[in-house]
Amino acid sequence: MVLENDKPTKSPRQKLTGPTMFDSAYELLDTVTGKRNKKMRESSNLRFLSPRIAPLMPDKIETRSRQLSPSVLAFYNDEAEGGVASLPKVLEATGMNLKDRDSVIEMLMEVTGARKNVNMAMDLLNHMNFRGLKGEVLEVTERLSNVFKTLEKSFLHFQHDDIKSRGFTFLEKNQIEKLYRDHGVNSADDVDFNLREYDNLTRTDREAALWERIELIAENTTEHHRRHKRTLVSVLAPTVLSPYMFTPIYGLSILGPVVLSPNIFSPLILNPSVLGPYVLSPAVAMPFILSPYLLSPYVLTPIVMAPFILNPYVLSPNVINPYILSPLILSPLVLSPDLLSPQTLGGAILSPSVASPAVLTESYLMASVLSPSFLS
Repeated sequence: MVLENDKPTKSPRQKLTGPTMFDSAYELLDTVTGKRNKKMRESSNLRFLSPRIAPLMPDKIETRSRQLSPSVLAFYNDEAEGGVASLPKVLEATGMNLKDRDSVIEMLMEVTGARKNVNMAMDLLNHMNFRGLKGEVLEVTERLSNVFKTLEKSFLHFQHDDIKSRGFTFLEKNQIEKLYRDHGVNSADDVDFNLREYDNLTRTDREAALWERIELIAENTTEHHRRHKRTLVSVLAPTVLSPYMFTPIYGLSILGPVVLSPNIFSPLILNPSVLGPYVLSPAVAMPFILSPYLLSPYVLTPIVMAPFILNPYVLSPNVINPYILSPLILSPLVLSPDLLSPQTLGGAILSPSVASPAVLTESYLMASVLSPSFLS
């Protein structure tokens, strides 16, 4: 018998025994993806004076509260409240068949430039070689994984104990020399490391030196810190495998990608960027202030507490890029779609968008205020 219940009917015996592990798993799944979560998202989001004109995709800010924020001439079948004259419904009302309706919508996308904008964004992703994350990012990640696996096989008993109890250990001289040989380093001088001095240090001295180096990194005084304060113009200065913290970044950056370089408390102030993508570089407390960027996509880079203030960006899509506590304020965006980039505790304030649709992107506790959109 089909009852159309949201949950399976329990037998009398199941009701007496209480919830099982499968019941708990079902509750968790329903909380994340079910109708309850959808209703919660809709009630938590807000849209005020932010009309959507000719949107290409459903709004990433699902909400029931749309004060003066209609969706007009949507290119999809808009079932949400406040939708005005969605094109599929208008064409259907004229009596046209499905094939003719699709042809008219395709023609309108060509005339308005919507197809061109979408293709341009997709071409940008293809040029990034995002599919499979080929190229240097995948190569570096795979190499690091193989190096650690090989190194782990040479660990002594006390080193295994250190890894389990403390999460780190110190290598011996012969292990470091093997690392050098495997990576084509002929001499320790090539990497500016005194191996003899290190070998003479006791375990206590090595740990003291480690904490001293951590302190230098926190103070931004280490000479090996790859991420310095930028001044004037920086060209062809990539940051790869170089975590940094408490480092304000300013000045024009051209061709300066950031790869595998997490950061914390490093605001970008007056830091325009061209062709400077962020890839696999999570960031915490990294506000963008007067730092517009062009052709600088963010890929697999979760960002927390990073408000965008007076920070327009163009041709800079977000791909698998969660945002938390990162609102847009006076930051218009053009040709910058969101793909699989969930957002929470943020929104857009006085930040119009053009040709920037959200694809497979959900949001929670978001507000859109005075932020109209076109072809988004």
